Amino acid sequence: MKRRALTVAAAVLLAVGLTGCANWGAPDSASSPREGRVTLTYSNCGYGTCVYDWKVCVGPDLLMHVNDQDHWIRSSEECS
Repeated sequence: MKRRALTVAAAVLLAVGLTGCANWGAPDSASSPREGRVTLTYSNCGYGTCVYDWKVCVGPDLLMHVNDQDHWIRSSEECS
């Protein structure tokens, strides 16, 4: 019984490891960073990579999340 449980657990971990992230479709995206998070690039891991780049206004500043790194643009024209 333990062996079967380990086999099932290993299969699940392998499947999750191969996808790397959820395959639930792109998150909702606002049309303007002033209204909420705008999706720039999205991949649901169907091609072996997981990408979710976005931008959003935080007050007058623009926060961009690209390649798993955050970048700030202070006093951005997009957010004014």
